[in-house]
Amino acid sequence: TCGDNPELIKTAENGLRDLGFIYLKDAEAPETEPTHYLETSFGKVYIYSDSLCYIDAGEIDPNENNGYYELYGAKFSDLIK
Repeated sequence: TCGDNPELIKTAENGLRDLGFIYLKDAEAPETEPTHYLETSFGKVYIYSDSLCYIDAGEIDPNENNGYYELYGAKFSDLIK
């Protein structure tokens, strides 16, 4: 979970490679805070809704792939269960 007191709710060794993301070129920052985040091999994925997220590639690929994305073909709620 995100916030002042983040809590680990699930771990997985694989499965994210099958996810697809659509880059939202002109997306504006949501007015809400992210509810969860995923730590992945390609950076942190901050989850705002069932399909909206922000990918921060951090040191792996700084500023190259950072931005807002829509999850394609899945829902974050299904991953978080």
